[in-house]
Amino acid sequence: MDTSGWKGLTIVSTQVKFDINLAVPHIENGLKNAADSIAQGVTTGATQVGNGATSVGTGVTSLGDGARIIGYGLGIGLVVIGCGIGAGLLFRPAKEIHYLSEPSSNSNQPNHQF
Repeated sequence: MDTSGWKGLTIVSTQVKFDINLAVPHIENGLKNAADSIAQGVTTGATQVGNGATSVGTGVTSLGDGARIIGYGLGIGLVVIGCGIGAGLLFRPAKEIHYLSEPSSNSNQPNHQF
């Protein structure tokens, strides 16, 4: 068998040996189609990965929005608590003044007990 210029593929199994001439037009077309399909699959997969990354970016943006809303809620809550404490300090009732029941030299002076 003359193998000069042979562009081929040899497949050996335990029972049969196949010599496939890759230059045969239908095999060459099949290989081109397979390569095109693989390239298209890789391109489609890359597009899907890109779309997934965009979706992840959107999800991260949504998470950022949620965190910002939670932060606003906490900030408003802290402001309300601060206003409540401030109002409690400003509008607390006056302390009672107790007078001594025993007579003393300064009987007109109040006894401030805290």
